[in-house]
Amino acid sequence: MRGSATRQKLLEAIKAGSKNKLQLANEMGLDWKTVDNHVEMLINARLVEESGVEGTARYYSITENGRRVLVLLTQGEPEKSP
Repeated sequence: MRGSATRQKLLEAIKAGSKNKLQLANEMGLDWKTVDNHVEMLINARLVEESGVEGTARYYSITENGRRVLVLLTQGEPEKSP
């Protein structure tokens, strides 16, 4: 999977816990359909998996492979100054 700032941010957003697509869209200020497309790409790459269903909402969490990729993606980033 080629790097994408949006997909990297999605991985960061679910690193600490499961979220649904609407939560991710609201948190990131993106259109729901955009999040839907990126989450599907992450699922196909086995970086994200469905972790639960509540009503009509499906929740997603990062896989171990997703954690590894996220570490690799963030290693090359310069540190942010305060």
